[in-house]
Amino acid sequence: MSSPSPAHTSPPRLMLCVLILGVSIVAAFVFASAFEHAPAYVGDPTLCGDPAPLNEAPADPHAAHGENKPAEPMIYVGGLWSDEHGLASQLDAAILSATAGKPIVCQSATWADDALMVIDRSPIQFATAEGKPDLILSVDYTGVISSIEYPGAGALQKYITEQKDKYNNILIIEPMPGPMPDPDEDWTYLNFDGDDNISFFTPKRKAAPAHVLKAVYKELREAPAPVATEVATLVGQLGTEDKAKAADARWLLAKLGPYQVIPVLTKWVDAGVGEAREQRVYEALMVRRAMGVHADVLIAEAAQSENATLRALAARTIGDLANVTTNAIGLLTPLAEDDAMAVRYEALIATRKMPSRLAAGVAELVEPYEMSNAMRDAYQATMAQMLTYGEPIPADSRANRLRRLSIAELLKQERSALVCTILLERTDLPNDKIDEVLGQLAKANGQGPLVALLNTLETMNPRTLAKRDVLLKKLVDWKVNELNAQIPRLKELALGNGPDTLRQAAAAAMIMSSDPSDVLAELGDSPIAYQSLGLVSMQDVLKRWAPTLMSQAVQGTPLDVSVAAIDAIKNLPADSITGGNATMLLGLARESDQNELRFAAIRAINALPDAVKPDKIDDLSLTVIEILAVTGMKYDKETLTVTAGRPVELTFINPDTMEHNLVITKPGQAQAIGAAMSADPIAAAAIGYVPKDDPAVLHYTAMLRPGQRYTLRFFAPTTAGSYEYVCTFPGHYTSMRGVLEVVKP
Repeated sequence: MSSPSPAHTSPPRLMLCVLILGVSIVAAFVFASAFEHAPAYVGDPTLCGDPAPLNEAPADPHAAHGENKPAEPMIYVGGLWSDEHGLASQLDAAILSATAGKPIVCQSATWADDALMVIDRSPIQFATAEGKPDLILSVDYTGVISSIEYPGAGALQKYITEQKDKYNNILIIEPMPGPMPDPDEDWTYLNFDGDDNISFFTPKRKAAPAHVLKAVYKELREAPAPVATEVATLVGQLGTEDKAKAADARWLLAKLGPYQVIPVLTKWVDAGVGEAREQRVYEALMVRRAMGVHADVLIAEAAQSENATLRALAARTIGDLANVTTNAIGLLTPLAEDDAMAVRYEALIATRKMPSRLAAGVAELVEPYEMSNAMRDAYQATMAQMLTYGEPIPADSRANRLRRLSIAELLKQERSALVCTILLERTDLPNDKIDEVLGQLAKANGQGPLVALLNTLETMNPRTLAKRDVLLKKLVDWKVNELNAQIPRLKELALGNGPDTLRQAAAAAMIMSSDPSDVLAELGDSPIAYQSLGLVSMQDVLKRWAPTLMSQAVQGTPLDVSVAAIDAIKNLPADSITGGNATMLLGLARESDQNELRFAAIRAINALPDAVKPDKIDDLSLTVIEILAVTGMKYDKETLTVTAGRPVELTFINPDTMEHNLVITKPGQAQAIGAAMSADPIAAAAIGYVPKDDPAVLHYTAMLRPGQRYTLRFFAPTTAGSYEYVCTFPGHYTSMRGVLEVVKP
């Protein structure tokens, strides 16, 4: 009996196939409806709910440390995990389970703008307890933070040493280190010998993210077995008053497949009413964050809640799920202006997960509001990062709607803290209104007018601050007795990482209230005191500084301090500069073997009052030039003119979107040097795109990234002629060139 033809199917079998197909379609529709949208997965599938890899043998995170494992803390606390590997939300779940309702201190260290940034993040759940908590401080991997070149090890060590008395124990976690020649090399650059309460947890470099996460979780608490459990039972545990049990359920649900969990979780949330529903929304958001599954509807509901904790979680969730959240910027905008600082903080941090000009506009919204020190640091670091993407696009927000009002309309508004802050930003605010507005701001925030001014200046956008010199001047000229009470705050600002204009104003305020010796004792070897003298207008104060400036100029060390002191001489009253001072400067200008010091003296000689300016100094007449890179790989000036043998200060500024440099060559050599750097870009990169040993190269700047500037200080060639300047980045030399005309005196 022959077999039936493959092309033929009997009617009963055909009906069965149709039935199975129909059931499959219905099931798929049900799951899709429960999901609201199809979830998107990115990267390692172990982060999306597949539990299988967790059953593999994890790498031993303590192999290199022998028996030196972190001691079990009395009180568990949590740190923010590195987002570079998509683990932040998962470790949140693990930490919250481990803490079981005990105090949580969240800190994360990152290296930004050549400064250590330690960012505090208020945890989602917080409980109080007597005694000092323990601290887990995680170090965010940002490309260099974990490498052998990591420049912040000393700064991080200093920070932790200063903070250690606040905590019972400190556990430092360094997540997923970066690539190094030896893949088994551990991060061991911090040394706390003798500190029994400081421990390290350093995962091996070969460990997969899921293994690292599991190892860290086990270090804090013996994890439940990572096996599939009845989903409905686990979802029910989310609502229990036993916080450890609820957190364990959250942790396990996050490790299961989303198609198993989301339909049950959604049904559970929808069954909640009132406060019970809010708690269920909270739990569901935590689970979805850990899974990486979109949560548009829940985010929108949480963002409208009267519970600030839930609004803060909404902001954090938007950041963690930015790539799968519809209208993430729109949802985040009102949270950046929330009444609660914790919510604004979370919104600010969330903008980092979606770096763009739009996100920068949202980040800017927190500026007019009150900030903690940690939030202020986070804001400055965030804006430094965001501005690399270009000018922020203003968000459609309450603050920006107020900013669009005319000054007359704005003055009619009720004087809330926000309105007062925006008024102080305005360059068209009449000067005679400033004291009135400051007083109203102080009253709104429950603080003194000087503190209100300091807070406003410290949180003001640097570009806005640059236009509000009247506010900086008001700080410098404030009542001396009130300034004396703020010396610690002024010192912090003067030595901080804020805009130079603010640092100088703070130092100038210190100068107005103290003698030179006291100010220098507070500010140490920083040049900021000398750099701030230009903001001081009182002649008797400047005269008191004249001997100090001259002494520091002769001293010559530290170099940057001496240069700042010499540059400040131009601010002194004419009758405080003697002929002896001028002779001393002339000696430095002609004889110093330190180029920076020599040019500082040349600048000072050129700025001296005629009554004391030395004779026969034409050869020290200084030419100052600024030249910019512009769109289309060009310089904004095609010809520069200098005098043979005389000093030149040439500042190259790069506002373009590409990297550029400026190399000055002998006549007719720019083409050959540019072509040589383009012929072998890899070899050119190895030498910084400049053949420094080529005798045709006279002077050159560094390769500047967008927004950077660099100043060349040199004496023009003694032979007149048409020299050249060129950008030697590969391919740029063909259009980015100019002529340096050296003319006879």
